[in-house]
Amino acid sequence: MSKAISFRLSAVALRSIQIQAPKLPALAWRQLAEDLADHFPVSDYVIAFDCLQVSFAGQLPARAILPRLSEFCQNWRYRPSSIEPRQVVVPVYYSQQSGADLASLAERTELSPEAIVDCHTSQTYQVAAVGFQAGFAYLEGLASVLHTPRHSTPRARVPAGSVAIANGQCAIYPQASPGGWNLIGRTPVPQAWLNELDSLLKVGDTLVFEAISQEQYLSMGGELD
Repeated sequence: MSKAISFRLSAVALRSIQIQAPKLPALAWRQLAEDLADHFPVSDYVIAFDCLQVSFAGQLPARAILPRLSEFCQNWRYRPSSIEPRQVVVPVYYSQQSGADLASLAERTELSPEAIVDCHTSQTYQVAAVGFQAGFAYLEGLASVLHTPRHSTPRARVPAGSVAIANGQCAIYPQASPGGWNLIGRTPVPQAWLNELDSLLKVGDTLVFEAISQEQYLSMGGELD
């Protein structure tokens, strides 16, 4: 049996409780959230880095639920084989035209654009959290040579489908929005798929990127500015 995990719980709103624990695997947070939904009147939950925020339906305030929830977490154990993560393959057209920061990233890392693409597509990424906007998945697993800070001044508009990196993470912008991440490519997947990323990608799932040509990108419905 796995050992007990030291959780810290606190009521953060009238019907919301935040659960914190250091260095818990992404799949463990997902399993805990799903287990809680089986035993409590959970209306929604959000998994972030090292924490889980749970909202409850009904009239009971969070403070009234806290003792029972604390006992549940104290007795809870992570079962690594209980969830089978999905792996999603995302096609990406990498170029300066589709990824405006590719050239500057090459200069900063002293790698060629081709080497950056090879490095980026050689990794398997895991969804660590979903937030910022619906479907915006924070992906861990970026090679250390590609770690680069966010822009100090965000762009006013990042096109939907943009593949971007910042610090040690990678992401896909599911909607056009302002953003300060470094753009290295764009996926041609339909907007309907991008709109559903919030349900398609769950914490603990894995993702790999596959490089495609401009011709393939356009034939799959991709657009260029």
